[in-house]
Order: sequence, then structure tokens, then C-alpha cells
Amino acid sequence: MPLPPWIRLSGLYFFYFAYIGVLMVYLPKILIERGLSAFEIGLLYAVIPLMRFIVPFLFWRWLRLDARFFFGALWGFWLSVILLIPFIDSFAALLLIHLLMGVTTSVIPPYGDTVALQELGKERYGKVRLFGSLGFVFTVWFLASRFLDWDTVSLYLVLVSGLAVAFGYGVGRIPIQEEECVSLKECHTFTLKGHAALWISILFFQLSFGGFYNFFTVYGMDNGFNALEMSHLWIFGVVCEVVMLWFQTGIMKRFSLLTLIQFSTWMTVIRWALLSIFPGEAFWWYLAQSMHAFSFALYHTAMIGYLFSLYTPKKLAQQFYSGIGYGIGMFAGSILAGALYGPWLFLCMGGFALLSGLALYWHGRVVW
Repeated sequence: MPLPPWIRLSGLYFFYFAYIGVLMVYLPKILIERGLSAFEIGLLYAVIPLMRFIVPFLFWRWLRLDARFFFGALWGFWLSVILLIPFIDSFAALLLIHLLMGVTTSVIPPYGDTVALQELGKERYGKVRLFGSLGFVFTVWFLASRFLDWDTVSLYLVLVSGLAVAFGYGVGRIPIQEEECVSLKECHTFTLKGHAALWISILFFQLSFGGFYNFFTVYGMDNGFNALEMSHLWIFGVVCEVVMLWFQTGIMKRFSLLTLIQFSTWMTVIRWALLSIFPGEAFWWYLAQSMHAFSFALYHTAMIGYLFSLYTPKKLAQQFYSGIGYGIGMFAGSILAGALYGPWLFLCMGGFALLSGLALYWHGRVVW
């Protein structure tokens, strides 16, 4: 008997983000231990978001994101993981592998999100997306004492990515509603220019996370926290994210999606301000981390739901959200965070979030 859609989607999210946990938390350290320089690792990790930005433009003009292309992305994703094993010590090979990772991961989450919104609606989306957060946490916990053992980590990577492909294949088998158009040439309702302020807001919002994803641990330890305390702060933020994903249904029924996006953006401004104003003070840092429930969980769900309702080519809209936000936004955010690192880092990140809020306010005025 075929698995219900929510189980297929939950499995895809869990195992895909279990892979992301290795990629973000452990693989950089492993690469350093095997002789790669910090510059080489930075270049490898800049390639993935850059490809996430470039790939949607190919679908905008020439390609169509259908189930067959999704299946191809799944197998390409698994191949990129398998190739890590024999080529882990070759920078040139790793660069090509990360290019392939960037291409495939620009397809898989947007397609999965589109299917989830179609099958479950924006109200129930969070209850399957939270399995992604659980997968990430499971990886961090499971590999905590094994992360320098490449044999164990590589086996784990192949296993979780293979299971992500298996569940993803089930997701791809779910019939998806045909869209009236698949490119800008065929459908004039999809245009970045038509909602330019919204896309500028998305860019600045994810840009503001550059300091968090790359320097939160370093910044905290520079201000008196030890490694264990920083791990507790990370886990607390993810727990708050999971709680929001589970209980956000009632909130989304009561308020409009645009209102929730605006609220989450302003909460993010406050979050970065707290980290800057109260360095090293545990109460305020835990309060700031509790806002991850808004600045990631609620924001992400509300934004993909809003784009789903705003555009006719829904998969393309989700790809551009991933490409502009998690692609060029994270790429530029990482570079700027490195250039701005110091006591005022998160005040600057708060400034980018503020610009995001102002652009979103302008978008709201135009819409209404």
C-alpha cells in the first residue's frame, strides 16, 4: 500500500536535513583535518548558494521543473554524496561535487515545498516541515562524538541521502496540479519586477543571517560563552523552531500571511539587536534564540505560502525564493559577515533586517 503523502514528505524533510546537518556542522571540520585551507573550504561553501541563485533563471527561460526533472535531481544529489568518498582529499573534485550539490539542492526543496502546500495546505505544512528540524538535530546528536571519523560520517551520509532519495521518489510520484504556465515567456503573471520590493525584502532578510550561520558560535565564545553553552543555545533555537512549526496552524488561521511575514521580520530585527546590545548575557541570548521560532519557522512557512498564492507558476516561485534568499542572500551575507566581524556584527545584521522590513512595508502598501 502506498505511503500517505504526509509520510513521504516527512521522510524527505527528515533525511534531507539530516544530510544538511553533516554538510553545515561537521564536514568543514573534517575537511580542515584532511588538509584543506580555510579559503578552499570557504570557496566550496560559496559555490552551493551561488548555484541556487543561478539555476532558477534556467527554469525561468528554458527548463520545466516536472517530476522527471525532480527524479533526475534526486539521483544527481545522491551521486554527489557518493562521490565525496573517493574524492574527499581532492579540492578540484570537491569543487565539481559542490557544484552538482548546488544544482540539485536548488530543485529538491522547492519541489517538495510545492507538493506539501498542494497536498496539505499552508496550515498543515509546518507539521511535516518540522521533521526537517528533527533530522538536523538527530545528526548533530548522533555524530557529536564521531565527527572526525570520516568512515563513519561517509557511511552516515550515504545512508541518509539514500533514504532522502527514496522518500523523494515517493513525493515525485504524487500527482501535482498542472500550472497554466512554466516560464516568463508563457506567463506574464510571474515577474520579479512586478513585486520587486518583496524580492528585495527576501534578499536582505536572508542576508542578515550571514552573521548568525557563520559567526554565531565564534561571536558567543568571544563574549564569554564556552562550547557547551553555545551548543545549548543552538539546540534551544531549534526546539523553539519545532514548537512553532507544530502549533503555527492556529496563528496562520487568525492572521494574513503578509502580516505574519512582517511580524517575523521585525522580530528578527529585535533578535539581532539583543545579541549586539547584550553580549555574553545568557538571559538575553536565550530570549534572542527563542525568536528563531519567528525568524525561521513562521517566516519560512508564511513566505512560501504567500508566494504559492501570489504566483501562478508555483514551483518557479519557490525556486526563486530559494535562489534569491538562500542562494545569493546567504552568499553575500557570508562575505559581508566576514568583512564586518567584530563587536558591531549583529547590529549590522539588524540593519539588513531593518531594510528587509522597510521593503516589505513598501510591498504591503503597493499590494493593498
